[in-house]
Amino acid sequence: MGLVSLGTRVALPLGGAFAGVFLGSATGACDRHGTSEDDGTGELGCVLGSGALGFALGYAGAVIIDTSVLAFDRDEKPAASIVRRSS
Repeated sequence: MGLVSLGTRVALPLGGAFAGVFLGSATGACDRHGTSEDDGTGELGCVLGSGALGFALGYAGAVIIDTSVLAFDRDEKPAASIVRRSS
């Protein structure tokens, strides 16, 4: 389970960052080219901000999945075999 937890903590934030960069640039929300606000770096900052937001959301999702699903140990024995009978 340790490798699954590590994979979740690495893959979800990176996937979220890539999704944030893609969505931030694909939606046109970062497009200021040719406007009075165009200073040449605004679009880069917007795309990087979208990536940072995606990274943060991916990290939060990884923590939630790790603590709620992957952190619990499963018992090897069924509950019926643990109960002692008094004589």
